[in-house]
Amino acid sequence: IKKIEKINLAKVSDAEKPGSKRAEMHYRVLGEVGGFYLLQLHPLTGRHHQIRAQLGAIGSPICGDRKYGYPRYYEGNAI
Repeated sequence: IKKIEKINLAKVSDAEKPGSKRAEMHYRVLGEVGGFYLLQLHPLTGRHHQIRAQLGAIGSPICGDRKYGYPRYYEGNAI
């Protein structure tokens, strides 16, 4: 993960890049209802926006998290 301070964002890549840090997380799908998934997450590192960025990178952003790929906002911009 590489932290982009100027826009308060984290970029995920499969390859090491200058300024990036290793980020590792294990997850397990516990259930699904109506296209939403309940996940059990176990981050092994604690990087900037790690959970949000990694879930967005695999195409499963947190509900309401527009910064990392969810298509719409919810009341109060909650995620």
